[in-house]
Amino acid sequence: METLCPQNSRFDTKQRAVNAKKTAMVKNRTAVLFLITGMLTQFMSNTAAAALLCPIGLSIAESLGASPTAVVLAIGFSASAAYMTPVATPPNTMIYGPGGLQFMDYVKVGTPLFIIVMIMALVLMPIIWPFFPNA
Repeated sequence: METLCPQNSRFDTKQRAVNAKKTAMVKNRTAVLFLITGMLTQFMSNTAAAALLCPIGLSIAESLGASPTAVVLAIGFSASAAYMTPVATPPNTMIYGPGGLQFMDYVKVGTPLFIIVMIMALVLMPIIWPFFPNA
């Protein structure tokens, strides 16, 4: 029969607090990378935006001791969420003229769609791919 040691429970509580703080730091930095990638990909190639920010994401994950999977996936998902401008992706550009659309039409529809994708990605990615899988 095991006995509970108050020192171990204090250590566990402190360790959980440290893990929660680290997780919050990684989540915040991942959200910032998601936004930066999303803004860049509205005006430049999504491949270039991802290639530019992936090393930064890997460096952030490594410096915090986190698994880089969710961080890099956030950059990839954000780079693919190019809905807010007609120059974001070739299909947007193709329908810009023939569809009789204005620049603000893309902004009006694309901004809420980008926000929905961002919220869903930032909530689901750490659940599916945890930042600290061994913790």
